[in-house]
Amino acid sequence: MTRDELKQVLECLMLVSDRPLSRPRLAEAVPDAAAGEIEGAIEELREDYRRRGSGLQIVEVGGGEEVVDGRYGNG
Repeated sequence: MTRDELKQVLECLMLVSDRPLSRPRLAEAVPDAAAGEIEGAIEELREDYRRRGSGLQIVEVGGGEEVVDGRYGNG
């Protein structure tokens, strides 16, 4: 799986989940990716959202990662 494909999968998982997803849970969902790859991909997604001025952002909530409406989040 390429880095871009991993980012797409993680983004989709966070968007459709009704609760924050912990990194161990994300690792279970994407067994082909190492924990460090998942962490790096999440950080890249955060930066991608910030750089393009997205209305979305990824925040850490309750020990998990969640995609939220950036207008009302912590940014």
